[in-house]
Amino acid sequence: MENDELVKIQARVPSSLWVQLEPFKFKSQNEAVNYAFEKLVKQKNINQSELIINQNESIINQNESVVINQTLARLEEKEIQIKEIHSHSEMLIQNMNNQVELLISQLSKKDEQIEKQSYHIQTLIQENGKLNIKLLPEKTEYHKPWWKFW
Repeated sequence: MENDELVKIQARVPSSLWVQLEPFKFKSQNEAVNYAFEKLVKQKNINQSELIINQNESIINQNESVVINQTLARLEEKEIQIKEIHSHSEMLIQNMNNQVELLISQLSKKDEQIEKQSYHIQTLIQENGKLNIKLLPEKTEYHKPWWKFW
């Protein structure tokens, strides 16, 4: 204990408390009072430190909860955006499927038209062949021109 300036105090202690202090075997009442005051100051400092730590932890917890809430809000926004993109992509896919089906139907119609035209062309070729055969003379003799007599 440091040799600071001493302050004299007077105190009365209940006898039941004093009886509980006797097993500690303090040399004097002064020693008991000084020991109790030192413990009280240390305990007060510890409690203040714990209070500061608790306040800091509370502030940290509040900050963490704010960050968590912000993150959750951003996640909800992202989920909404993902759902919008998903529905948009489904709509685009459906539109593309419709266009493909339309093109397939147009191609099948064109195929039918081409088949009809090819059949028609084949019949025209056959008829043209028949006409060419009818127009050809049956005898293919060589005739001299009229000015050649000999």
